[in-house]
Amino acid sequence: MKKVLKIKTVLLAMFTAVLALCCVTIAIITLRDTAVFAETAGGFEMKQGASVRVPSDETQNNGIRFTAKIDAATVDKLKEDGTPFVAGTFILPDFYYRENPVDETTLSEKYYWKTENGYSTDNTEGKREILNVIAAPYKEQAEDAFYTLNGSVLNIKDENLALEYIGVAYLKTEDAEGKESYTFAETTLDNARRPIDIVEMALDANEFTGATATALKEEYIDRYVETYQNANGGEYPAATYRENVYVSSENGFVLSESLSSEKTAAYQGYGTTVAADCAPLQDYVYDTLNENNERETTLKLSRTAEVNLYYTYVGDKFTVLDFEGEDPFNGGNYYNGDNDVYTQITDGWASNGLKSMMIITGDAWAGAKWTNGIKLPAPTSKFSFTACSNEDVYPTQIWLSGIDASGQHVNEYCDITIEPGVHEMFITLKNEYASLTDFTWRAHTVSYWVDGLYAEYDEGTVLNAEANVPRYYDATSETISFDFAPKLLGSADSFETAVSYRIAETGEWTPIASDNGKYSFAAENRQNYEVKTVVSVNGEQTEKIYPVDYAQFILFSPETNAEDVFLGGTQINPEVPAFEVVSSEDGGNRIQLKLNVMDSWTGWDWSNLDGGLNLGGSANRLVMVVEAGSAMTALPMEVRPAGGSWIAKNFDIPAGKSTLVLDFGYELNGMTGLDIRTWGFGDLYIDWIAAVQVSAE
Repeated sequence: MKKVLKIKTVLLAMFTAVLALCCVTIAIITLRDTAVFAETAGGFEMKQGASVRVPSDETQNNGIRFTAKIDAATVDKLKEDGTPFVAGTFILPDFYYRENPVDETTLSEKYYWKTENGYSTDNTEGKREILNVIAAPYKEQAEDAFYTLNGSVLNIKDENLALEYIGVAYLKTEDAEGKESYTFAETTLDNARRPIDIVEMALDANEFTGATATALKEEYIDRYVETYQNANGGEYPAATYRENVYVSSENGFVLSESLSSEKTAAYQGYGTTVAADCAPLQDYVYDTLNENNERETTLKLSRTAEVNLYYTYVGDKFTVLDFEGEDPFNGGNYYNGDNDVYTQITDGWASNGLKSMMIITGDAWAGAKWTNGIKLPAPTSKFSFTACSNEDVYPTQIWLSGIDASGQHVNEYCDITIEPGVHEMFITLKNEYASLTDFTWRAHTVSYWVDGLYAEYDEGTVLNAEANVPRYYDATSETISFDFAPKLLGSADSFETAVSYRIAETGEWTPIASDNGKYSFAAENRQNYEVKTVVSVNGEQTEKIYPVDYAQFILFSPETNAEDVFLGGTQINPEVPAFEVVSSEDGGNRIQLKLNVMDSWTGWDWSNLDGGLNLGGSANRLVMVVEAGSAMTALPMEVRPAGGSWIAKNFDIPAGKSTLVLDFGYELNGMTGLDIRTWGFGDLYIDWIAAVQVSAE
């Protein structure tokens, strides 16, 4: 905004310099009109619009002209009666006129102008100088029912090419006593014009071609852009454009005022284009197959340019992969089978314009693999993507793995046929997936493109029905906070959510108000809590209770970074490649223990800490929230209490997620080590480790 004010200040300062050159110019200079004027007879009025001077080799000066028409009977009567009169046009900046429209009062109280003998008044204090162009009315054709009166500004300073001018023509008469009076042409506020706008509109209409068009562009638009840059540190002026977003509905595509928006971009000269970003919007994605889409628009100084974009409703979809984003694999790793396939993320197929992944030849697999899975907003067995192929009909396969609604690891594949051209592909699988751990397309001596991967949902599905309530809190937590923002696809007679909490195993629930899907309540030290969420659709309720237990000390949580995982200590046997902090499907962190690398130990060594690990108080139990791909029997774990030796115990771990209670029978405050034997099968993930104090029963 400051830069706009800066250039406006220059315009105000430079207008006087224009007046000095043009105040007594007779407006008989030939100018090309770029507006079509209504030629109705009668009255005294300004013609709609204005025109600009066309520079030539002989006359390089620029200019803007306003034109009025006067009823012929009026002028002829003045001539017949011998009434002295003067015709002319007052030309002034539009913002002058808006503050003080031209009339006999403002001419004497607000304005003054140059004359052949000086100024129109000796008292110029507090007044603004305007331009008075005196001219003779004339008929273009002898039979015309009106006279034409022109008023022009010539040699407009570069700084004023973007200034809005308005012209007000007048007839000044003198009666027998020598008293002067004015009659003004009718005009409206929307008749103000900028020279650069007139030129731009004329060029757009192809009214000028060749050298003339080039001269207009250079004399007006290029000079304006260069002057703006000089005044604003090299920056280009901004031009506004509007992205009209049309969204799919039961009645076809309709304009969405809420999703449409005005934006600005740098105007670098006539013909500057800007590409729409076509980014996903709330519940909608750009429809790459809609032939009415406009990927870009040409910026305009004279008006707001528009670009029409068509979006398809995807509130019933979840984007698993989207090659447009900064992270095309959505937190996963690129997977390329046995490297016998070539892939590239490119700008897509010819009719698309968006990015896609191209898969070429080989006999292998390409896709994404997530270490811990990417969580879906609700379990589903349906997925989709758009494919483009220039080949013949091609049968292929996709493979995927993930975790089903019960927490079990599942995998499967399905056969698909990719047809020539661009087609949206829908697949329905045997399993319902709560999260995916990998998704791959097969390539076999063929090339094709895919735009991403989407999870599909039916109307009536409730998305994001899980709350991310923390499992533990400790003395450093003043509040317990979490997110809960379910979304119902489609419509229902009623859809309500409620959240409450209580001290564990008591009877009274206290409601918690939502703050845009965020919830919190005050934590009292050493109390265990329960949080209850309720989702009600048409009166049918789904209730879930989350325990939130007090911990003396939290050794690891989803908020723990890899740099802090050893709590100031070191890793036991760091040469064993078994311990890694990875991202979880919920977006937090977790520990991955690879238990089949070798028969060794890995974990935490706090012997370097003076007094061992300080838990801030007494604790005699460790609790872990874990996930195992398969059941584990008698997995060895050991702890080294303060001043003691290693104490080992074996623990059974069921498949899936579980809470593992580790009772070693010793005080743990000041412990100097905790480790897990890597003998076993598969991987073990740890989401939480908390130290708690349990009273003797």
